Amino acid sequence: MEIYTDPSTGRPYVVDPRTGRSRWFDLPASPAVARTQELPVVPDGRGGSRARPDGVSVIVKLLGALVIVSVFGTALTLVVSRSRAEPTRPPAAAPTPTRTTPPRPPALGTPVRDGKFEFIVHGTRTTKTLGNAVLHTTAHGAFVLVSVRVRNISDEHQNFLSLAQKLHDEKGNEYGTDVRATLYLGHLRNLYDDVGPGRTVDGTLVFDLPAGARPARIELHDSLLSGGTDVMLT
Repeated sequence: MEIYTDPSTGRPYVVDPRTGRSRWFDLPASPAVARTQELPVVPDGRGGSRARPDGVSVIVKLLGALVIVSVFGTALTLVVSRSRAEPTRPPAAAPTPTRTTPPRPPALGTPVRDGKFEFIVHGTRTTKTLGNAVLHTTAHGAFVLVSVRVRNISDEHQNFLSLAQKLHDEKGNEYGTDVRATLYLGHLRNLYDDVGPGRTVDGTLVFDLPAGARPARIELHDSLLSGGTDVMLT
């Protein structure tokens, strides 16, 4: 049996190792046992007091730490499980772009402009041959002749080039002017003309379309590199 001393009263006490309960102990005049180190006395909840060794305090702290770690781990598991269980929302679909129909080009007789020129297409006609009885040429399909009036709307000279003009058929095929066939018209201005400021010239553009192809529109340019403007032929 070990004897302890209450630090607050200085009275000795003993602790029952089986129950952990403590009781006051009056030492005899000649103590037969030696005193041990002083330990604090804590109430046992039943009117007595008991000593709590330092080892018990360490165990209690370890148990508390384990409980905290266990609760934190359980909460983290619930959060992860909930995030996995929530369905992923699909991304919002991109809006479908609205398709707009381009405006129809102007009709025959309507003035149109590109760069320094204003054009008026008077009409078209077709023929199989060009020239005369002595000198003539025959189309692979049919010659389409387009009558055009050109006016220089700038204050500078500008060259009209038949090679810069394009014709499109109803299937979207593009054709350039037939230079060789144009020569049989007898006027070089149909191929090239220097148009002064404010001046107006009339000419004819010649295209050789294959059999069965029907002209739809003509694309007119004031130069080889200009943006161009369209006129409907039908």
